[in-house]
Amino acid sequence: MAYLWSGNYVLGKLMMSRAGVSAGEISFWRFVAAGLVMFAIACATRKKKVFALTRRDAVEVIGQGMLGMCMVGLLMFQSEKLTSAINASMLDALIPVAILIGSFLIGRKLTVGQCVGMAVSLSGCLLVIRVVTPEGIQLTRLGFADLMIVAAAAC
Repeated sequence: MAYLWSGNYVLGKLMMSRAGVSAGEISFWRFVAAGLVMFAIACATRKKKVFALTRRDAVEVIGQGMLGMCMVGLLMFQSEKLTSAINASMLDALIPVAILIGSFLIGRKLTVGQCVGMAVSLSGCLLVIRVVTPEGIQLTRLGFADLMIVAAAAC
């Protein structure tokens, strides 16, 4: 599974640079492929309950899917035109920080272990993308493309 996730960044960068595929096309086809796989699994495991969604629920599910899959993919792949696949994957690993912020906003308490895990993940990411250096924190190393990936993680 890790190969599929990590290969996503490298494959996306290759498809845009060598095959001329746009970020929007990659995002769209990722959404379609994931949707078909999840729909097949839901049909196999939930049978008739899959079609028991109300129209309102279906609109909400599709809207969340569009935000969660399309916007994230579009921002991520668009930013990969301007930054490295390593930066993209490391900044995308900031998603636990977005979860932490979201947890506080909705009033959910996190365990000490979860907070420690997020701190370790964040510090590792910042070291790899060279924001944290022996000289201190270097936020000037982050560019517009890196901020697009942070926005994708927030989606």
